[in-house]
Amino acid sequence: MWWMVLRAVAVSGALLLLVVVGSSAAGAGSGSCQTRCGDVDILYPFGIGPNCSRGVGFEIECNTRNGSGDLVPTLAATSLSIVQNLSVESPPMAKVMLPVAYKCYNDPTKTQDFNGEVELNKTGVYRISDELNMLVVLVCNTMVYTKNGNSEGGLYPYLYYTGCIAYCNDSRSAQDGKCAGAGCCHVDIPGGLTDNTLVFDSWNRTK
Repeated sequence: MWWMVLRAVAVSGALLLLVVVGSSAAGAGSGSCQTRCGDVDILYPFGIGPNCSRGVGFEIECNTRNGSGDLVPTLAATSLSIVQNLSVESPPMAKVMLPVAYKCYNDPTKTQDFNGEVELNKTGVYRISDELNMLVVLVCNTMVYTKNGNSEGGLYPYLYYTGCIAYCNDSRSAQDGKCAGAGCCHVDIPGGLTDNTLVFDSWNRTK
């Protein structure tokens, strides 16, 4: 599904978020609060509906997925979509689906792209876990990098730039189960990130 007609770049996988929780989060919501949405348990400090969560940032919406009728939880305070798992163990975590960034085209005049932009810090609750996430790119002859955090007047507009380059000499370059630079590359991400944007750039390996 990742490879489009001639060329595609995608960042795949779920996003694991560290949840910033104060000591008051050990309580529980009202006994009348909904505690499950679809296949996901909704435990305090998360909650569905008024007075059922710790507050802004911990609110969960339980909506019907378009076309299927299935109930799916989403983080109400972010642009992220489906919540796959919520944990209140130490450290508390939320596992959500990360929007997939891509750039693909049939020819240079018909490009479609999405930079995978994510902003989590509007409520100060979530951080992207650097221990449980990495940047994974499926690509041919392209450099992909993330830019994160405002440098607040530094030499560059962002604090962090992290990325990798992968090549494809021909259709036999990429190998199933391998991600070492041929058709796929991956790299660790900085800790404490609250936002993410991806940039695609061509790479001429003949130079």
